[in-house]
Amino acid sequence: GRKLTVGERIFFGDGEIEADHRLAAEIIARGDFGERTLRFDAVPDLFAGIEQLGHVPLPPYINREDAPADRERYQTVYARRAGAVAAPTAGLHFTPEILAELDRRGVQRTFVTLHVGLGTFAPVKSDTLEGHAMHVEAYTISPEAAAALTAAKRQGRTCNI
Repeated sequence: GRKLTVGERIFFGDGEIEADHRLAAEIIARGDFGERTLRFDAVPDLFAGIEQLGHVPLPPYINREDAPADRERYQTVYARRAGAVAAPTAGLHFTPEILAELDRRGVQRTFVTLHVGLGTFAPVKSDTLEGHAMHVEAYTISPEAAAALTAAKRQGRTCNI
């Protein structure tokens, strides 16, 4: 992103001419570390276009291009809302079978939403942890989840988030 300037237009998709591209955007601001803010041209469904053109952001230690099967392989069983740039890898080991076994054993669980940010892919460029800038990651805790967690804590049960 370092070479892309404010006011420049970017085209996404195949084709030699602008009309062949599925999405187009204008760079409207520059950020740190090569980040750019884009204003996309109006389309009927922006998220469908991104889904169609996008690639799965594989963890940096996987040295290959993404494949169609990775859309499922690198998705968590509790993904509900679009918005993260990657799956929270700590949750990849939970499978429908493991969640069913937890239910069978009477383990109560509730869900929170975490939208993993770009910091997942950012290399550490500082000698100290305090000097490493992280990107914002958004989360949502529903009133029902908050009530369940509060009740468990009041009853002295273990709560892990």
